[in-house]
Amino acid sequence: MCRSSFELHGADGGHDQSLRRHRIVIWGKHGVMARSDVSIKRAADRVEYAETAAKYEYLNLSAGEGARD
Repeated sequence: MCRSSFELHGADGGHDQSLRRHRIVIWGKHGVMARSDVSIKRAADRVEYAETAAKYEYLNLSAGEGARD
């Protein structure tokens, strides 16, 4: 019998450990999860910032430009 992801890695696939170290993590094939010790709104803002940054990076790459340091 195949075990589920829940059985193998816990309820979130081990992302609880990643969220302890980082404020936002990528959950492959699902999206991102964010946390904040202040408020849920701040966690949602972090997701929006990451989405906006990804959008502009995609546009830059499409225009033949890469990320700048």
